[in-house]
Amino acid sequence: MNCRRVHWLSSPPRCVSGALLCLLLSACGPQPDALAPIPIAPGTLRGRDVVLITLDTTRRDHIGCYGAAPSVTPNIDRLCARGVRLDQATAVAPVTLPAHASMLTGLYPPRHGARYNGERQLVEAQHTLAELLQAQGYRSAAFVSAFVLDRRFGLAQGFDHYDDRTEPLPGQPFGGLGERSATAVTDAALGWIGAREAARPLFLWVHYYDPHAEYKPPPAYSSSSPYDGEIAYMDAEIGRLMATLEESSDRLLLVVAGDHGESFGEHSEYSHSRLLYETTQRVPLLLWSPALLSKPRVVDGVVGLVDIFPTVLDLLGIENRTSGDGVSFRLAGSDPERSIYMETLAPYLDNGWAPLHALRRRRDKYIFAPRPEYYDLSADPGERDNLHEERGEAAAKLAEELARRLEGTPSAEAIAAAAMKPDPESLRRLQALGYLSGDAPMPSEDASLPDPKDMMPIQGLLMESRGLRRAGRLEEALAKARGALEQAPRDLEALEETALVYIEMNQLSEAEAALRAYAASKPNPNIYILLAEILAETGRLAEGEALLSEAMELEPDHGGVMITTGDLLAKRGSYEEALAWYLKAKAVDPYRSTAVADRRIVELRRRASGS
Repeated sequence: MNCRRVHWLSSPPRCVSGALLCLLLSACGPQPDALAPIPIAPGTLRGRDVVLITLDTTRRDHIGCYGAAPSVTPNIDRLCARGVRLDQATAVAPVTLPAHASMLTGLYPPRHGARYNGERQLVEAQHTLAELLQAQGYRSAAFVSAFVLDRRFGLAQGFDHYDDRTEPLPGQPFGGLGERSATAVTDAALGWIGAREAARPLFLWVHYYDPHAEYKPPPAYSSSSPYDGEIAYMDAEIGRLMATLEESSDRLLLVVAGDHGESFGEHSEYSHSRLLYETTQRVPLLLWSPALLSKPRVVDGVVGLVDIFPTVLDLLGIENRTSGDGVSFRLAGSDPERSIYMETLAPYLDNGWAPLHALRRRRDKYIFAPRPEYYDLSADPGERDNLHEERGEAAAKLAEELARRLEGTPSAEAIAAAAMKPDPESLRRLQALGYLSGDAPMPSEDASLPDPKDMMPIQGLLMESRGLRRAGRLEEALAKARGALEQAPRDLEALEETALVYIEMNQLSEAEAALRAYAASKPNPNIYILLAEILAETGRLAEGEALLSEAMELEPDHGGVMITTGDLLAKRGSYEEALAWYLKAKAVDPYRSTAVADRRIVELRRRASGS
């Protein structure tokens, strides 16, 4: 078998059997290698083109070379069979923005600051991989496929071209997290590759979002489960991208990394972001170059997404003058005591539960929570047996190390407080409705907060409510949403879902109450948009306009706020002012707003003409 040049598949593959997969891997030679350093010298790949492919929400155990059988990922499997597979790779967070910020900076979230989607952005003071390569003469481009990686969140630093075009999800023109398909993002990347300056090396980042819920693969990939169908579709597009890259360059350094995984009921979690178990934290991570090694390799030492940044610089022979958290893959796997930091602030910021912080070593893991957890991963990879009491000494050592790492970093409480803007009118209304006592403090990061692992049934109720709401079974959906809210009255997800059901039922006063409760805990432009629409519908235009002004302060370039402002002005008959806001939305926030704004402009001109 020729392991240097292969045929990349860009059409729906037939599943590769387990036996054939073993033959493919053994023929190309990757064998498990516990803790030996990778035998590569610094600067081995000096001047090479660098390609980073990131796989959103992709579980490692759904990829063939990580054990999935039958395999739906022949193209990724071929890379495994020709390069370095990092078998113990760990995500820094089960959330897209902080995970990618760590890849591009070599820093853990408390140091780079982008700790949750939409809550914070990567500040310009941080040095990104794109910036360092740009300084070395590289031409750089990024093609991302989800709004959570929009340039407004800071990851565009150092890229000559940052393509973040996305489309709003159906039914969520403003607040929805827009995305684009693997085909669209691959087409965009191939267009840039074809037009680039061949004399300069390239740094290319391509991000695929398809395995993220909802799972709706193209029909040609629907023979397997919807989630695996999305992975198979993504893999085919990676094959199409790789075919062009190998044709255009024989000097490639490729990194393929999952940002986090996905849960399907393990530990009662569905989706991701609330817990730190292996289903979301252990990710696929591959390193490949035709000039890298004489034979493929599997590294069993623990590594993290923070190691991508120093690895690329190390292999290119570029001095890393930053004080980072990562280590080059050449050495990272050789330390049996090395621990990778991980966190999730989502439970705190969205639900009022305790945030989670953890350290993972090769054989064990410690999770700091109201009820701390310690797992022996070598004996209990499914993390079923919490040994915190039985292994108290080992757990205490990791707890001490975790405390040292977090010393001096912003807490979840500080992050939440920084996002708060007092809204006296909302507080007054909420007190009158009985939602708040008037002096309820922000929750603090202590053991009195609910433990996220105990709150997963609430997530289940909300998931059921969403499905029932989409199916039009509104009374049943409301019962589920209200059930979640009764158990957790300040849970922002429960408040939003309850409001959305009430809106579908046209019970606007009840929807308003839930939305105001949300806004009082955490100001959010998307919530203000919904509130303003309700206020306009009930004749309170001035109140709605005031809320939209607050929303504009929170996010000045939010096209949805501008369009809703235009809507309220149109209701007043101020057509010229409304048109100006629609046009501004298109200019400032084109990918989220253009389609909606264009429809509004057509309607506005029809109304203005009296037709």
